[in-house]
Amino acid sequence: MFGSEYDEAVSAYNASIVAALQQVADGIALLKSARSRHQEASTAAHQWTHIVELQKIRQRSGLSDTNDRLTAEMQQLSSERQVAEADIALATAQIDLIRALGGAWAPLFSAPSSSLSDTSHD
Repeated sequence: MFGSEYDEAVSAYNASIVAALQQVADGIALLKSARSRHQEASTAAHQWTHIVELQKIRQRSGLSDTNDRLTAEMQQLSSERQVAEADIALATAQIDLIRALGGAWAPLFSAPSSSLSDTSHD
């Protein structure tokens, strides 16, 4: 009896270790992918910012109209939204990896409590 219980406990422990290692491996892969998407989104946003500036120059010079500038600005806003979404995905991947490693997550900053609670004036 005792031998089979021990074997079951060892088997359950090994399964827990394998699952934990899989979570860490998945977390690392997800973080790497999120970083790559974030870098691509940031590069695109910078390029659209430059394009918008060029369209403004073209419009002032009479080489293009307002529609061209507005189209570029819409693309710029879209790329900035993609950067924000990539920021969220990156933060989520980092937190998931920290959890998979067994750590707790806490923000690096916090609002000063005195500025939030001191709203009364005597």
